[in-house]
Amino acid sequence: MVRLRLYEISGLGLAVAWLLLFAVEVLADAVIVFGYGATGRVFVDRVLKYRDELDLVIVDIDPDKLAQAQERLKGRASVHYLSSIDEVTDDHWQDAVFIQELVTEDVPVKQALLAKAVLQLAQHQNPAPVGSNTSSIPATLLARQLPDDLKARVSVNHLYSPHSAAAEVATLDDSPAAQATKDAVEAFNESLGIRSFRLSNDSLPIRDQLGHSFNRIWFRLKEHFMDMAEEGVVNYPMVDLAFMLVYGRPLGIFGTMDVIGLGTAIHIRDVWFELGGVGSRMPTSIIEQWQEGRRFYSEGDRPADVEWLAPQREANLDGMQRYAEAASLADAGWQEKTKQLVKELLASARHLSSREKDMALQQWFDDDEQLQYATFLVAAVTLQEYRHTILENKVLSVEDADALLGILTGQSYFLSRMEKVFQE
Repeated sequence: MVRLRLYEISGLGLAVAWLLLFAVEVLADAVIVFGYGATGRVFVDRVLKYRDELDLVIVDIDPDKLAQAQERLKGRASVHYLSSIDEVTDDHWQDAVFIQELVTEDVPVKQALLAKAVLQLAQHQNPAPVGSNTSSIPATLLARQLPDDLKARVSVNHLYSPHSAAAEVATLDDSPAAQATKDAVEAFNESLGIRSFRLSNDSLPIRDQLGHSFNRIWFRLKEHFMDMAEEGVVNYPMVDLAFMLVYGRPLGIFGTMDVIGLGTAIHIRDVWFELGGVGSRMPTSIIEQWQEGRRFYSEGDRPADVEWLAPQREANLDGMQRYAEAASLADAGWQEKTKQLVKELLASARHLSSREKDMALQQWFDDDEQLQYATFLVAAVTLQEYRHTILENKVLSVEDADALLGILTGQSYFLSRMEKVFQE
């Protein structure tokens, strides 16, 4: 919607006054985006691709990220670059149709920013919804700094990287106001070509809301394999190769964390620890690694190339078995079922650039008992959390869980197919 703002003009000669009784300023609806990191860039690109009629306000306190935005988007007249929420103008608060927050996974930072945004919208009598891109923090916690009558304005709107074609949506309850927020968030997502998956977790304890749906599985995978790597049981290439075998993703667990950022992974584990979802914070060595600016893989490594990963893989079979037993993951019957599952997945999905390379991957799997056991652990952790979150707590329906993983992995009925294999 485009609105007109009229300003009366005075002091003009009578000869021209009749031509310019009013100056007209055309005001476009606006989207305000807080945070221009990796997911922020993708979200901004989607707004520009699908909703280029909107004004776009990008806010980031990091001058380097703002400079990157200006360089990438130069020539776009409708984009505004701000270094603080305090620089957002009254016009933009008034004209905003959507607010998306995409800052670091830090509870106090998100709470303060979201509270300020909602209060500004309320002050300007603007009902626009506010979405938070959080992979772990429940809406109840995000809205905690707001008055009760405004808490329902905040929604989880977690966008899955790298393409942001799917989002999880949740509010703190199912009140009419919260339902209206979810409806508005989903409608805006749809206008950007993003499929929304509405979560049913608001009645669960906080510890069972952490991570929403698939990120609960993803978190458990990170937790177990980081702890195993810390104990020297497996190395990063072994874990990533096993994950890529099961999930068919172009990167494994540690390669993905290098892309997302180790700091984000540390913040997420802190949130889980503080809210009772996990028994420990990130291992000290990994925190030190992050503080020193090091990643899991070094420059020149090729973690997306399974042909590079395969010769680098190392694991201690006895150590993995002891860990699995201690974590209640050990099940001799499941190990054989994992072999069946991986063979089915390799037969139905392309992991490498050619069928010949896929056959080589199958051969590595067939010949390596350690790799087989690592893939078993990936499947076991996945299935354990799937049964808790989807089948028991019903955070998403089975159909929606499969659809979400289908978007993320390209594999049809991934989770329910895994469940079926392990039930047989």
